[in-house]
Amino acid sequence: MAGWSPSRVGRTIRSVAPGLADVMPTILDLAGLAAPAGMTGSSLRPFLDRDDAPFRPATIGRCEWQYGIADGRWRLCW
Repeated sequence: MAGWSPSRVGRTIRSVAPGLADVMPTILDLAGLAAPAGMTGSSLRPFLDRDDAPFRPATIGRCEWQYGIADGRWRLCW
């Protein structure tokens, strides 16, 4: 994931492994709304503000018959 924010100009870009499950929590966070309990994704908003924001080391996903795992640098699909 790559993001841009005026506050990040001249700062380091870091690779993370977001997934589709992170889209809704991010939109809700940007709108100032709380994510419902049980939501599996994480908001990506912290990456717009901090270089050292914590995030999971890898994302596992499924699309119809295909599975995949990604760590922000590498992706394995089977």
